[in-house]
Amino acid sequence: MNKKCSGCGSFLQNESIDKEGYIKDISKDNCERCFRITNYGDYKQVVKTNDEYINILTNINKTKDLVILVVDIFNINKDLSHIRDYIDNDILLVINKRDILPRSIYDIRLIEYFNSYNLDLVDKVLISSSKNSNFDELMDKIIKHKKSK
Repeated sequence: MNKKCSGCGSFLQNESIDKEGYIKDISKDNCERCFRITNYGDYKQVVKTNDEYINILTNINKTKDLVILVVDIFNINKDLSHIRDYIDNDILLVINKRDILPRSIYDIRLIEYFNSYNLDLVDKVLISSSKNSNFDELMDKIIKHKKSK
């Protein structure tokens, strides 16, 4: 099946409950993980493989362009700190789904958390794609750090 979850973009599947995109009823639009986050605030970790991701990073490394790395604030890959094993490019970290976290968690605290990964980033920005929040700041940072014309 090639249907994607309307929440996270994972391919929907009903074979393995521990893998991304799992859904009992394949006719639904959201995977179980997105459904539970949206309706119950319940987060569940899923298993992912990195083979395709590593291949893409290796090819990107050849360009030396700015890498815009978009991460889901609730699904940070534990191997994120190893991205520098595959690319030397400048990286702008875009942290999505800021709107889902309580406002009591200040942006500066989130940025400090991502600093702990020691990724040698050119910059970081928190956004919410569903609320169209902070895209002006994102565009300013892309323009500031881009290498290609």
